[in-house]
Amino acid sequence: MPATMIITCPKCSKQSKGPAELTGKKLRCKACGSVFAVGGPAPTKPKPGPTVKRSAEEPPVAALAEEETVVAEQAEPEEPTVVALADEEEQQTESSYGIVGLDTAPRCAYCAMEMESHDAVVCLHCGYNTQTRQRIEVKKTFETTSGDRFMWLLPGILSALTTLFLLTCIVLFWAWFPTLAEELKDEWTSFFFGLWARIWGSVIALFLGYLSTRFAIRRLIFENTPPEIIKR
Repeated sequence: MPATMIITCPKCSKQSKGPAELTGKKLRCKACGSVFAVGGPAPTKPKPGPTVKRSAEEPPVAALAEEETVVAEQAEPEEPTVVALADEEEQQTESSYGIVGLDTAPRCAYCAMEMESHDAVVCLHCGYNTQTRQRIEVKKTFETTSGDRFMWLLPGILSALTTLFLLTCIVLFWAWFPTLAEELKDEWTSFFFGLWARIWGSVIALFLGYLSTRFAIRRLIFENTPPEIIKR
């Protein structure tokens, strides 16, 4: 509690209590209405004089009552409750955001979604690679059907059949054309079935067979899966 002191009006000797912090400040007396400094010279008794009667209608001076109310409020201040409220808010915050449990599941460093396992490399949600630290672009595609696979492999099958046909033609050039030229014995037929025709026919057939065989191997063996159709 703060220290209190007795305040005495130097004019009418009216006494009241107040805190020691009012020393040196000016107050107004409730009884006589005079203004005086607290802690000034000692009060002197007033000399007797003629008594002055106050009228019943004249209101009393109420300034000292207001000063005493201010003095009482300063003498006994209420304890602040800010600390208590702060403690309560801190306790509520700790209870609201307290750690309940730990989630040890592996999560993606890019989208923070849960991955399949601790050994998973690529996130299935966003396509982020944890080893290369690069994000693979995710595309929505149509499902590949058996009809799509057949239409994709059909050119390779036709190329393989073309290669077999060209090999058969080369065999016929050297096995059947000489016999046919002897049977016909005509200059016109011998010109088309002669040696030079068999040689050039075999060269052209081998070249076309090489191209068709190369395409058939690439389509039927190395690229036997049709490309994915992206959804727009």
